[in-house]
Amino acid sequence: MENKNPDDSEQGIFKPQTETDKLSSSSEVNSLVENFFRKLNSEVTWEGEKLIVKNVPKLFENFYGKKSPYYVVFNPEDYKEEYELATKESFLIKTIAEFLDNKGKLTSLKINEDIDISSVINKNLKFKNAEIIKTNKNTYYKNIFRYTFLTTLQYLNENEKIINYFYAFEGKLINFDLEKFKTEDFKKSDFSQDEIKTNYEIVKNELKLVLRDRIDKAGSKVKKQLDLETQRIEDHYRKLNEEKLNEIRKNEAQIKILEKKNKTEDLSKVEKIKENIEKIKTDFLKDNEQFSKEKSALIKDEIQKHSLNINNSLMNTTIMSLPFYKFQIYLKSTKGNLRYLDLDYNLLDDKISLKCEESKKEGEEFYLCAGGQLCLQESIKKCSNCDSFVCLSGEKIVSEISGREICKNCSLKCPECKKVVSINQSDEDSFRKNKVCFNCLKSCLSCGKKTVKVNFKICALCKKEVCRNCLKRKFIEKTPREVCSYCY
Repeated sequence: MENKNPDDSEQGIFKPQTETDKLSSSSEVNSLVENFFRKLNSEVTWEGEKLIVKNVPKLFENFYGKKSPYYVVFNPEDYKEEYELATKESFLIKTIAEFLDNKGKLTSLKINEDIDISSVINKNLKFKNAEIIKTNKNTYYKNIFRYTFLTTLQYLNENEKIINYFYAFEGKLINFDLEKFKTEDFKKSDFSQDEIKTNYEIVKNELKLVLRDRIDKAGSKVKKQLDLETQRIEDHYRKLNEEKLNEIRKNEAQIKILEKKNKTEDLSKVEKIKENIEKIKTDFLKDNEQFSKEKSALIKDEIQKHSLNINNSLMNTTIMSLPFYKFQIYLKSTKGNLRYLDLDYNLLDDKISLKCEESKKEGEEFYLCAGGQLCLQESIKKCSNCDSFVCLSGEKIVSEISGREICKNCSLKCPECKKVVSINQSDEDSFRKNKVCFNCLKSCLSCGKKTVKVNFKICALCKKEVCRNCLKRKFIEKTPREVCSYCY
């Protein structure tokens, strides 16, 4: 079997979407047409025996000379003037074949997706104790390259066409489903030939791997048929040789019979037979040399007939502008803590990655701690006072009154005793209007207000301890004294 591949330089694909179109087979017409338009990202539906094709790219519409929608039927009996007939010899099939052979075109598409920031974020992340209060997004575009190859395998009486699509992005092969997105044709200018070539080089060697099974299968069929033809030729010339050898054996057997009789007249016959044997042997040698040449020529001819011809053509290069997004979001926790956050998102990965600022692990459910950090549940604890979340690595604050751990927002350093206490273990000093811990405050028996102990004095008459605001001067036995409001 001879394997010919005139265009190895245009091979390349990675996990492609593949369809096989045997244009010579009428049984494949239905699937050919359906698969062709699906690969063009058209809208394809079946209505009984009729194939309805909508939203066909302008590239094919202009090539075909008619705008979509197309109503395709495959049986001439179902044909109407407004329909498209698809049979092996129809204009539609010929146009598709010509379109597939139209190599090397460069086209460009723009992917248009109207995304909702909140929906995308809620799909990927959950903020357990916070809500998104404001969002914004910035959009920029990057190029994805799609290379379309047409491979033709010609062998025996078959002409097999294989279309392979593959996608490359930033020098890497990717899996991408274009049918999931809305697209529009547009003129693309911000790309370079080097960009096309670099991505092309990445993928071209992969086509051999993708086609290996298909080529091996076709090669196996060719080899099997070639072996049959080669064996037929070998058998033919082996039979011719065997006939000559049998003739010699027959003459030799006759000589032995005559020699046993030992008669004079038989001896003369023996000599004639021996002369005949020599002639047969001489002719056999000549014929054998000729047979060998004929056999080699015939086998060579069969090898030529049973070759597998492989032609790989770069049919189309499509540059697709894919939007990438940078989200700006503002979070507010149930306790009023605020946080600004930048998030990256693109349609290629369709996910948002966020790491716990405590453990550095990626996750989906986050808490906004009192210190403003976003943490996973395993990296937070609750304040015993206000139930706010605090991260494990945050400053550990313990009330020196209760001994319980509290968050920063609930802590207070008493200005009198300098101890750290919970804000719930403090009250306002009525004199200075600042917060002081319970241990440093005292209630006035006269006005009921609280202040620090240094602001208390004893009434000269009743001897009760009251705040200075409740004391008044009064002459007692001609001597000025400070007395409480009850004794004044």
